Amino acid sequence: MIDIICHIFCLNKYISTKIKSEYKNFDKGHNISHFNFVTNNCVNYAKQLIERGQNVNLDIAYIVGAFHDYGIKDGREGHAKKSAEYVLKDQMLNKFYDEQTIKMISEAVEDHSSHLEYEPRSIYGKIVADADRNNSIYLVFSRPIKYGLSHDKNLTKQEHIDSVYNFVQNKFG
Repeated sequence: MIDIICHIFCLNKYISTKIKSEYKNFDKGHNISHFNFVTNNCVNYAKQLIERGQNVNLDIAYIVGAFHDYGIKDGREGHAKKSAEYVLKDQMLNKFYDEQTIKMISEAVEDHSSHLEYEPRSIYGKIVADADRNNSIYLVFSRPIKYGLSHDKNLTKQEHIDSVYNFVQNKFG
């Protein structure tokens, strides 16, 4: 029991002081508020899956959420892959998890990108991919509407509606 408590406490303290603190140096879209948004969503989605009988580990869901944008410290381009590399190199995670689990966490972190051309490789990749998206109806539709109105000024109203519909359908299914 003491090992489990130490595991949870030590890992949470590490994530809070080492990983989360880095997000204060990132851009406004990937700051500590975003960290909190994604990690909370990851844990909540994992809880929902557990309630439905899925075998999901809340700690791993949290870790995947915590590391998902960590690679931004090296720049936005390719940050998902860079974040995954940080997971593989992380000495603290290696104290708590075996090589196979670390690899799965790394793949899930890499799979969070909305630009993936493949389905995430694990349930944790799916969790973080969904958790990373702010899918409020307002944001889902307002961003492509605003973009279309500013970039495609010659389109008719119906063409704008069709364009937004196609964008949302392709991005969110």
